[in-house]
Amino acid sequence: MAELESEVQSEGKCDSIADRQSLFLNSENCKKYTCEPLVVISILDHHKRRTEKQTRVIGTLLGSEDLDGNILISNCFPLIHREEEDTVSVDSEFQKQMTALHHRMNSEERIVGWYATGDRIDYNCFEIHRTYDEECSNPVMLCVDTKLSGAKLSVKAYHAATISIDPAKPLVTRFESVPFALDASQAEKIGVDVSISGRPDDKDVFDSPSSIIPDIDSLQIALADLLRDVEDLDAYVDQVVKGTIPSDPSIGREIVHALSSIPHIDARTFDKMFANNVQDLLMVVYLSSLTQTQVA
Repeated sequence: MAELESEVQSEGKCDSIADRQSLFLNSENCKKYTCEPLVVISILDHHKRRTEKQTRVIGTLLGSEDLDGNILISNCFPLIHREEEDTVSVDSEFQKQMTALHHRMNSEERIVGWYATGDRIDYNCFEIHRTYDEECSNPVMLCVDTKLSGAKLSVKAYHAATISIDPAKPLVTRFESVPFALDASQAEKIGVDVSISGRPDDKDVFDSPSSIIPDIDSLQIALADLLRDVEDLDAYVDQVVKGTIPSDPSIGREIVHALSSIPHIDARTFDKMFANNVQDLLMVVYLSSLTQTQVA
């Protein structure tokens, strides 16, 4: 059995092996991994529902591969496992059933790796990773730091690389960091923002339903954020004009693009448009109240 070593690289890119002329690094070409934010939310929900004896949870990652070989992680499901200090067991039958179920819902998704919560990589991680070697080629391990090391929630991706003196005789297997990024569409960003800003109806009850912020409060928050951004932008432009900081042409183009997207409407026309919309809204409210009165 090859000796296992838990050595994690700090950089999110492929390591150069120029300084290891006598060693062979047996790993596939580095791929880029992107993950949808809802996958991380599902992992955090799984961690929240763990039993008292569990220190971490694991699960299967599903996704797809593009023409360039890059992986998009778009789904996941929890996995039943038992773990002790030097041993770990996984319910493979449950994984097969869940994989088949997800394949029926989305045939384009396949197993691309697995996830674990926590901030450590130990011997059990290699044992779990070895089982996923049978499910897919070069599986990725997604590590979600639920302990908030460094006062932040970090998500990192790793793959296993084998180092050997002779390519036919593996010497050491270790986890190496791979390029990873969270990617969300505009609709997903809005949904995630609403979920984060939701207010639990009862903070003392686990899984208490959250109420969405009313429209007027949401508008107030959005306007406050916009005003803050405008103030930061104004301060930046003043510093550039005074020569305190160097100018950046790319930022200048973004500012021009943002300003050009604002419609030029004089105050009188805007007041008229606003008054017409208010009248339409009042008419809808009146008709709604009239309908309720007639139905009652």
